[in-house]
Amino acid sequence: MRYYFFAVLILNLSLALASPRLAAQQGTPLPAHASAASTSAVSAQAVSAQAPATESAAALSLERLREMALEKSPALRSAMLETDSTVLAEKIRSQELLPSISVRGGVGASYAIAGAAQASVTASVGVSETIYDGGKHRVLAQIDALSTLSARNAAKSAYFSALRSVDSAYYDYLEAEASVEAARADVQAAALRLELAKAKAEAGRASRTDLLQADALAATKETALSQATKVRAVARARLVALAGIAPAAAIAKVDFSAYERLVAAIAALSEAQVEAFADRAVSLSRTGNLPLAAAAIARERAEKEAELAKLTNAPNVSASFSYGLGYGVAAGLDLGTPSLSLSATLAIAPWSAAATSKKADIAVSRAFLAQAEIQSSQDLAVRETIYGLCAAARALGSSALSLDYSNGNYEGVLERFKRSVASSTELSEAEALASGARKGLIGARYALLRLASELSLAAGMEDEGLLARLLP
Repeated sequence: MRYYFFAVLILNLSLALASPRLAAQQGTPLPAHASAASTSAVSAQAVSAQAPATESAAALSLERLREMALEKSPALRSAMLETDSTVLAEKIRSQELLPSISVRGGVGASYAIAGAAQASVTASVGVSETIYDGGKHRVLAQIDALSTLSARNAAKSAYFSALRSVDSAYYDYLEAEASVEAARADVQAAALRLELAKAKAEAGRASRTDLLQADALAATKETALSQATKVRAVARARLVALAGIAPAAAIAKVDFSAYERLVAAIAALSEAQVEAFADRAVSLSRTGNLPLAAAAIARERAEKEAELAKLTNAPNVSASFSYGLGYGVAAGLDLGTPSLSLSATLAIAPWSAAATSKKADIAVSRAFLAQAEIQSSQDLAVRETIYGLCAAARALGSSALSLDYSNGNYEGVLERFKRSVASSTELSEAEALASGARKGLIGARYALLRLASELSLAAGMEDEGLLARLLP
């Protein structure tokens, strides 16, 4: 796991240092850090990627699941290898202007019509180097550096993608587990109702229709429990596949009471405060937004390729030096003569050069448009996440109140039903209200967690105090 933590730290530093102009062109700097909690989840105090969890010694927390998913991720390993490859390509490019040295040697023999064979030995050495290429090598080296920067950004994207996937799988599983528990509560309520209906029918205080209705309701709830169990099995299988955990491993649950104060603060925001909250989140997300960084790199690469296109017909000047000597049986030693040459090459094709340059300029314009579009869409996505987060916080409070009321209402109606004061219809309505409230609270809780996780990862961060700092 440490390998990935330090790898991401290096990636962040590289993104900040390798191309400082990108940040200025975006209006905000590229990420210059990786959080010290690169493999930890955001705490529940921030209601983010990792909410506080109550876990036994054997239960796996979200933090541990993240570590395991990163260690297992083939996409991340592939991205790291691609980064290594681009670094090597950049190094090879930097060595292209170094002198090229060649050495030759040969042995020969000649035969005259009359006389003995004449043997000879030759050896030569040559050195050549490009002196001037019009700046093409400089621009190509800059393009290679941008390729390395792009690969590092892609590796960081793979890192956060792996975190996003395991976060989603973790919350899906916990929500499915909570849904199974809610379905069991519905089954128990339906079983109790059926038992009461049978007792009333035996006493002659309930009709056969009431008994059949209670029996049908119990069967329906059993079916719902079976479906919820299957959904949980699928969610667990996904978590097992992502993190490589044992199928029977215990998963730590979320302690929702630990962040009630923060949720209440978010729910109490006025409309103006929500907009200020969203503005801060958008501003912060630009700092580490990976798609936006990729767009900035692509734009600068297009600019460099346009610059290279204008150098197509630039002259190449190279120098070479060679020296050879030989030895023959008859002629003896031949020290040879050193040779120094200077050559220049000029490609003259103004018609194709102009078209190539124009095409490259068009690519630059398209890259600018793509960057602006990505920034707009990413800003909108972050803003929508904040709106959804505030709505989920408000829904969480109302759902909790609704559950308290519906549970109390159900208990009251159930007691009246036992005394034959309430009808079976009233009990059905009370059961449906309580069941819906349970489902609503579960949905609001995990919607909040998913949105908070998405917000932190969209900004390329794992900051435990993120939401608390963003609040106006």
